[in-house]
Amino acid sequence: MTETYKRVAACGLDCTRCDMLLMVEDEAIQERILGWFHDQGWLAANEGMETVLAKGMYCKGCKVDSQAFWSSRCEIAICCVDDKGLAHCGECDEFPCQVIAEHAARDTKYAEGVDYLRQWRAKADA
Repeated sequence: MTETYKRVAACGLDCTRCDMLLMVEDEAIQERILGWFHDQGWLAANEGMETVLAKGMYCKGCKVDSQAFWSSRCEIAICCVDDKGLAHCGECDEFPCQVIAEHAARDTKYAEGVDYLRQWRAKADA
C-alpha cells in the first residue's frame, strides 16, 4: 500500500504535531521546550537554541536512521528503522509486538500513535 505519511515516526507519533521536530522553526515552541530542557538540567541557564542546534537536541524525523531523531536510544526506531529498514512499526510482521505495546501503555500520545498504526495496518491488509 502506497501512502504519503503525515506521521513519520516509527512508533506512529504524529510528527506534524511534535514539538521536538517543530521547535527548530517555531519560537513559541522553542520557549516552551527550552524551559523544559533547563528544568531537566540538560541545558545550563545561559544556554539556548544555539546549544540545542549544536548538540542536535531536536528531532529530524526517524525515517533516516535512529541517530536522526530526538533520542538515539529509542529501541523502537532502532528495531524498526535501523534493523528492519521499515518506515514504521505497522509494516512489521510482528506488529504489535511487546515493545510497541509497552510503549503505548506509557502515554496517551504513544497509544494514539499505535492506534494509528493499527488503522494503517488494517487498511494495508484489506
